[in-house]
Amino acid sequence: MGTTIGEFLGNEIVGSTRSLKRFPVEQVLGGLEAIASGAQLGGGVIFVTKGQADSHLAYGAQQLALVVQDADPVKNGMYQKSGASGTGSWGRVADLPYEIVQLTVTGGTADAIAASFSPQVPSTRSGKIYLIVPADNNTGAALSINGIAVKNALNSTPAADTFVSGVTTSMIWAGDHYQLLTSLPADTAGVVADAVAARDAASGYATAAASSASALGNQVHQYDTLALATAAAVPGGVDLVRLLGYGAAGDGGEALYRKVGSEPSHAGKFQSADGAWWETAEPKLRPKQFGAAGDGATIDTGAFNDVITTALALRRPVLGDGSRYFLDEKLVVADASGLVLEGDGTSVTWLIWTNADGGIDLTYNDFTSAPVIKGVSLFTTAEGGGTALKITAPDSSSVQHKGVLIEDIVCRGLDFTIHYWTKGIHLVNCWYANIVRPAIKGKNSVITGAMTHCIHMVDCQAPQVRDVVLYHANLGVQATGNIHGEGVNISGGEIVGVSTGIDWSPTNFKPGITIHDMHINAAALCIKMTRGGQFSLHDMLLYKTDVNQTDWIGIHLDTCAGYEVHSIMLATPNVTVGTNNGILIASSTSGHIHDITGELWNGSGALVLLADGASGNKIGHIIRGRGADNLTPVSTIGSPGKDNVFYGIEPRGVNGLAALSTTPSVGNDVSGVWKTQNASATTIVTFSDGQDGQRIEIHFNDANTTIQQGTFFQLKGSTDATPPNGGIMGFIFRDLWRETYRNF
Repeated sequence: MGTTIGEFLGNEIVGSTRSLKRFPVEQVLGGLEAIASGAQLGGGVIFVTKGQADSHLAYGAQQLALVVQDADPVKNGMYQKSGASGTGSWGRVADLPYEIVQLTVTGGTADAIAASFSPQVPSTRSGKIYLIVPADNNTGAALSINGIAVKNALNSTPAADTFVSGVTTSMIWAGDHYQLLTSLPADTAGVVADAVAARDAASGYATAAASSASALGNQVHQYDTLALATAAAVPGGVDLVRLLGYGAAGDGGEALYRKVGSEPSHAGKFQSADGAWWETAEPKLRPKQFGAAGDGATIDTGAFNDVITTALALRRPVLGDGSRYFLDEKLVVADASGLVLEGDGTSVTWLIWTNADGGIDLTYNDFTSAPVIKGVSLFTTAEGGGTALKITAPDSSSVQHKGVLIEDIVCRGLDFTIHYWTKGIHLVNCWYANIVRPAIKGKNSVITGAMTHCIHMVDCQAPQVRDVVLYHANLGVQATGNIHGEGVNISGGEIVGVSTGIDWSPTNFKPGITIHDMHINAAALCIKMTRGGQFSLHDMLLYKTDVNQTDWIGIHLDTCAGYEVHSIMLATPNVTVGTNNGILIASSTSGHIHDITGELWNGSGALVLLADGASGNKIGHIIRGRGADNLTPVSTIGSPGKDNVFYGIEPRGVNGLAALSTTPSVGNDVSGVWKTQNASATTIVTFSDGQDGQRIEIHFNDANTTIQQGTFFQLKGSTDATPPNGGIMGFIFRDLWRETYRNF
């Protein structure tokens, strides 16, 4: 045994004594500890503590595992799983596969030593080497450890000074006692002299190293928590410190800090016991580095304020990890220029406000550094919890930089059957803002009286809104105020269960750009365009929600000019009352409305309705689809201009001209079939409300009607016509009614 151990550990000669070479325990155990920390053992698993093993019962029966670093060494060892996966327990079956056991002196006397075991209390003492560093030299009296005798290699009581204070001594188990692997007492004076010389040499090397900033500057000192780092005297040449956690190692607050010459002006700092200041060196800042719990229960408002102010001071992004943070105050940032708040996704990164007026309120002053908010869910636990996200920029007449980016965010009540934000996203003075894939919801199935806006943009220039999911609010998207240049771009997604879907109503006339590829389900109005020009509305499904039975308009064009409206389907299913008009054109000119289909139509109204001031519009290919047999394709109300042009209008059916009227109206069906119903002689001098390009067909249901050639009619042969009962005449309106055909 002695020869084998000597070959393994090596021999040394001190004075006249030959003995096993002594090694620091860290040098002997280091390799084995590395194996225990990072490897599996023969198909088994490794746990740091017994508690971890007890919380992992998903292994099958007979599975082997090691517990390697439990604070109680009795619990360290090899375990075997009993019971099926998810049940049973771990039972200790053997010692750790370590051949060396460290004994640490905890008390006693020089000859009666009390010691603890590490890393385990072996169940089988044989087959192991025991190392101990005595606190005192023994006196030559009977020597024991924890009451168990210690004998020398000759099986006798060790001579005085066999145990030397501070020097590692090795032993084996010999049946009923510890037996030293050193045969004779050491030359303690020589050992001490050697130790002193080594100490002095090491001290010299340490002094030299400490004087070299380049030597220590590459080192990173590591502490479990911020409190431990604050209490530490960090060597003068060390420039980097790593924390394994904020309040506890592994709590998500891991961070790297660098030494700085003076106290930083933000919260990402600490001062160590030696007086040095340390500033966070993390490229992305996380709330847990500032003390946030993110456990879905603790209020983390202070930590969030600290991480945001630090991120702005250092111009670094804030990374909200997959946690649920409770906040009890609105997050207000006076200058959020350059702020980037990015979560791990709306399904995992939640900010939850518990107060009555929560949310995020950002103001930024540098147009080159607009805020970015991505991948987070904003929840409220209030009934009308304020505005979820408000961003305000300074008023400017010209900006040529990329604007605010809001991407992949959710705004709603935590329990949306009760809780709701008053407003979802509110932008003020923002140029070129991008809102991408927002999901915003008010109180469940409540259209008015709860959430006012999903998205509200005031004095904003050319915002881009894409791929929305907005529902249960009074207004889906609204743009108001003074538009500096171009209007809004809205594309993709759906707006459902709202009173008004999109309301573009600036105070000044500006180009509106485009709205397309949308599904909008609104109770009163799907889209309203006011004071807009050079815009296009196309490729949409617009229909009336069945939440209420009020009058409904699909698209309302008011004071607009130069627009395209096409490829749109409108419907009013599941409602039985109300006046429903697909497209209302009022005080709007020079538009082109075409390829419009109405289907599943209930209630009165027209697919296209021209009102006062509608002029110079070209309207064509207006189609009645399934379930819309009684829908009027194109009609008029009030006094639209006479220069609107119609083509490809599908007739609705037969309309009745007003009986005995000399100027019956044909304005409510610009491409219809009309019949007379005069019981006595009646001379018609004009059809009122005619539109330029309007084509109508008159079926004479009596022999009492005369059409008068003159100011308002150009008839065949330039003479009056009195058709027989069953006669048919066709007309087109071009400044006056011109006859196109007759069957008599």
